[in-house]
Amino acid sequence: MKETIQNGKHLLTLEELIDKKTELLFKKTIEVEIESLGGTLVFKQIPLSAIVRTIDDVFSVHGRSVMAISEAVKMLIYDSCLLLQNKDLQAAYECAEPYDIVEKIFGNDFMAIGKIGDELLKMYNVDLEKIGEMLKN
Repeated sequence: MKETIQNGKHLLTLEELIDKKTELLFKKTIEVEIESLGGTLVFKQIPLSAIVRTIDDVFSVHGRSVMAISEAVKMLIYDSCLLLQNKDLQAAYECAEPYDIVEKIFGNDFMAIGKIGDELLKMYNVDLEKIGEMLKN
C-alpha cells in the first residue's frame, strides 16, 4: 500500500478505508461500575442519530431544564443497555413505560445516571460544554 502525503498530512486510501470497515461497523461497548448496585453494567454504542437526538434535547429551547436533560439522559441509558430493555426486568419492576426502568433501577442515585450519561457521550467524543459554547456564538 502506497502512502500518500499532502501538505505534510497522511491521506487515507481506499484500501485503508476498506480495512477499517470491521472496526467502523463494530459496535463498541463500555462497562460502567455502578456503586449503588454493587456491580457493572455493559452499554453498547448506538446509532449516532440517537446521540444527536440526546444532544438536541439537552440544548433545545425546551431542553434547558434539569428535568428535560434528565429525561434525555435516561433515554440514552435505556437505548444503550440491552439488559434494561428486557421485558421480564421491566415487568418485575412494574414499569408503565420501558424507559421507566432507568429510574426504577437507579432510584434516587442522580449521580449514577449522570456518570453513565457522561461515559456514554465519551464513546462519541461528545463534549457538551464545547457544544454549548459553539451554540452561544
